[in-house]
Amino acid sequence: MSGNHEMSLMYEEEELLTVKTLVLESFNHCEKMQTDILEYSSDIKNDFIDLKKITTNLAEMAKSRSALVDTLEVIESKIDLDGTDEKKIPEIFDDVYDSILAEKGTNKSAEKIINAIDAYFDNETVASGDNDELQVTSTQESFKDPITKLPIKDPVLSNICNHSFERKTILEYLKKHHKCPYSGCGSSLTGDDLIEDLALKRKLLSLKQTGE
Repeated sequence: MSGNHEMSLMYEEEELLTVKTLVLESFNHCEKMQTDILEYSSDIKNDFIDLKKITTNLAEMAKSRSALVDTLEVIESKIDLDGTDEKKIPEIFDDVYDSILAEKGTNKSAEKIINAIDAYFDNETVASGDNDELQVTSTQESFKDPITKLPIKDPVLSNICNHSFERKTILEYLKKHHKCPYSGCGSSLTGDDLIEDLALKRKLLSLKQTGE
């Protein structure tokens, strides 16, 4: 590989590492924004819609960045091992990139945020016809963690069976077990299946604000 192309590829890789750092920081910010919206927003629905759009765009950016990194590695290999003419790089780049991009899945952090927002809207739709006060009163038992039987303070939700848990407790439980701990539920469960329980978190915040 000529010095110019080697330096160019190294520069591209460094730029992509910077993009990776920025994207990861943005995902962390989006995760925090979920709770901030519940706690401070005056228009939760639209703010969650906007957050979902932002997260989806970040997921596409993360997918593109990952595909570019893999594409550079493939092209470097073709030049070093296959003897591909460096002048042909622009010709093969798009084909290699498109092929790799098609195989990339959605970023897990983005998927969890999007699924959490979708679950929140699903819950709000189901509960929309209920009286809020009656709803809170009738679901007090669901605020208890099935493992410790203590009130849930930091709720997460199974994306498989829609059961709620205390975050720390269920993550510890899943180190040794791989099924939902709710009695009568045999659903397989891993840490990757857990998302923020935004609906329950909103109820807990409401209870806290009313002093219950």
